[in-house]
Amino acid sequence: MMVIESMDSDTEVRRLSPIALIANPVMGCFQDPMAMWTFSMDPWIEDGALAILVRSANSTFYSVVAAGQTYEMAMTSTPPQLLRLHLLHAPPGEAVILRIFFPKPQRYDIYVDDVFVPPTNIDVSVTSYQLIPENPDDPDAFFPTFDDDAGTNYFQRSAKLVHVVLQGGHVIDIKTTPMVTLQSGLVVSEEDFFEENILSNLADLLGVSAENIRITSIVREDSRQIGKQYKELCWRMSQ
Repeated sequence: MMVIESMDSDTEVRRLSPIALIANPVMGCFQDPMAMWTFSMDPWIEDGALAILVRSANSTFYSVVAAGQTYEMAMTSTPPQLLRLHLLHAPPGEAVILRIFFPKPQRYDIYVDDVFVPPTNIDVSVTSYQLIPENPDDPDAFFPTFDDDAGTNYFQRSAKLVHVVLQGGHVIDIKTTPMVTLQSGLVVSEEDFFEENILSNLADLLGVSAENIRITSIVREDSRQIGKQYKELCWRMSQ
């Protein structure tokens, strides 16, 4: 049994469900008849219909999973800033690999029993937190395996999936940090992203050449300049 918990302060008022979980995902899994889909509903939903309740409920979900399998998970709402996962009553050594969809290319830190676990593509040649970019010729190079320890993780930026190994006897926390992960592997704060080298940062974020980005001057429709031009146009049309 896998337990999924939102540890955010709004856990009682913000819904994350339904949560979709697919076993053994493959390319084109939406059309794959062998794909196994399950949906976890929250306590506010009864018999598949919305229930009008005056009470609140924690965003805690339970899903039956099988050891030695890989699962992909997606939430209806934006994932919480602090997401907690663990395998309930699972013996040590039994593991699943979970791939969680996160819509934004931010920094996602993994903690196992409150101990930080760096991602598999961490760049150890630099002192700051930077990542080795994905290799298009070998996209699976940094994927965790069942032989890895609990908490082994990797953020697959192209698919927006956080890969993490869950094992019995360990609690996994995924903390979202307000930093931007660029395609080159650089990780910058949101403030630095917009204040320094904005053009190259945008190109790196989008994965395009800086030559394809143009900076435009946006003028408000109700500005004096637009108003003056509009009046001149109307006067000319009336002549």
